Amino acid sequence: MKVLNPIKPMLCDTKMEAFTDPDWIWEVKMDGIRAIIRIEGGKIASIQARSGEEKLTMFPDIVVATKIDCILDGEIVAATGKFNDIQHRSNRENGIAQAVKDYPAKFIGFDVIKAQGTDMTAEPLMKRQNLLQGLAIPGSTFEVSQIFTGGEQLYSLAEKNAWEGIVGKRLDSRYAYGSRSPNWLKVKVWKRDAFWVMGYTPGTGWRSITFGALVLARVDMVKRVPVHVGEVGTGFVQSEIDSLNTKMRANLLPPGSIPFKYSNPVTWVVPFGVKIRYLELTNDGIVRFPSYKGLINATDPIAVKAWIEEGL
Repeated sequence: MKVLNPIKPMLCDTKMEAFTDPDWIWEVKMDGIRAIIRIEGGKIASIQARSGEEKLTMFPDIVVATKIDCILDGEIVAATGKFNDIQHRSNRENGIAQAVKDYPAKFIGFDVIKAQGTDMTAEPLMKRQNLLQGLAIPGSTFEVSQIFTGGEQLYSLAEKNAWEGIVGKRLDSRYAYGSRSPNWLKVKVWKRDAFWVMGYTPGTGWRSITFGALVLARVDMVKRVPVHVGEVGTGFVQSEIDSLNTKMRANLLPPGSIPFKYSNPVTWVVPFGVKIRYLELTNDGIVRFPSYKGLINATDPIAVKAWIEEGL
């Protein structure tokens, strides 16, 4: 069921790297369900999802106590901190009582949209943050998002704790309904993994005599076949371009050998392992914004584990 006159929450733009600026604050990027919660008479009157759907009956375990009537923006997360757990609660209509026991939830508030009927969205974030701290009565299922001043420092914590990422917000920013604003920035934690190089695409420009990008794959451990995961064409220094070019041209697969279907021209080579840093995987398993970080023995689980954990 749709909420009557649903609120369109403000959204984050994306930035590749964190930074520190006195005009910005930072928060942990929560891995849960975006929620607009309306408090009336000391009780939750509505829990609106980003889609505009009413979720009040799905979260009977969440209690949000405030000193005044208000509308809060925030995230519903699993009390365990595991995103998969909160997924068990997101669209459940049956078995809710058992789900509450198995996958308890809590609400993390990070903004105030209205207070005592007054629209606060035209006020600067700093004022809204102070108001939020003053009106909230934290409990076991409700807390206010913790604020940090150093983006790089928080990003380092996010890497070490394997968080999804962090969010930066301008202190003078207004709340922009439904807008993906550059005044709110999400910085996702880069991921690491080892993949197989299956071949290379033709180079252009100054790299026309070497290669364009390395064609990457992972191994489907059930079918024992390589599965395409994308290409990487950045992250190399000149010496690496030269050494990789020499390595690949000396280890070409015989004509007619095609590890998997590929729509563009590619020269197939004897597979070898590489270290890749990337932002995330698309829904169809392709790496986004990959960067080459060196060679690795992809059959050595200890070496692969060490590389993945190097940034943690």
